[in-house]
Amino acid sequence: MPKLPPFGHLVRHWRRSLGLSQEALAAHAGLSTRHLSFVETGRAQPSRETVELIATSLGVENRAAFLEAAGFIAPYPMLEEAACNEIASELDDLVARQPTPALAHDRLGTLVAFNPLFERLVGCFGDVSLSRNAFGSGRSLLQAMKPFMPSASWETLDQLYRARVFAELVRRHDEIEEEGLESLRRLWGPAPTPREGATPRSRVDLRLEGNGHRLALEAYTLTLGTPQDIPLRNYRVVLLFAADAPTSQLLARLGRSP
Repeated sequence: MPKLPPFGHLVRHWRRSLGLSQEALAAHAGLSTRHLSFVETGRAQPSRETVELIATSLGVENRAAFLEAAGFIAPYPMLEEAACNEIASELDDLVARQPTPALAHDRLGTLVAFNPLFERLVGCFGDVSLSRNAFGSGRSLLQAMKPFMPSASWETLDQLYRARVFAELVRRHDEIEEEGLESLRRLWGPAPTPREGATPRSRVDLRLEGNGHRLALEAYTLTLGTPQDIPLRNYRVVLLFAADAPTSQLLARLGRSP
């Protein structure tokens, strides 16, 4: 028997746990039995509305798990200012303690933290401005580093982050006004094609050349928290590691700088 997709597995598990037939669940959700069957087996990709109809019919409280299993980003709740400040402080501390260049950004590409070693690394390539919590700061950093990256490397990184940002923009929420959404679209350019954003990548090879430096780096992007730790999943931490001896030697020198 073929392996069920994540969402189909969840639906079947919940449906059988409740003793429901496909016919009964389909009727309750207002779907055809044929369509529900195709959703369970992966022959049909459910819309966000279909996912929510099924979750409601099954009495599921944790909609985030169902939405993420179906490939959608679950809406994150608004956070009180005190909670945001506490998370920001913890992110600053987490990033500052990393022995390698590190930064943190939110799900819409805004830099929220970076450590001194990352600042020194970027400074090797000129007077690149780094701003915390400034609209478009992540995009500005990418654009500033573009002259120092081979085109293929920069395009890979650009496609990766555009795919992540646009994945956030397609979900329904009341957090961002339409004007803000349009600003983000203008900032990040056109939405990536399905092929560009089809395979999320947590590791990217980076090459930086200029100002007498030739660096080989590996960038790892980490998502914090679990589907239940929704506020933490607003943020990503990026760690940079040396991929060759000269880069390792440079990072060691930068680490000893006052």
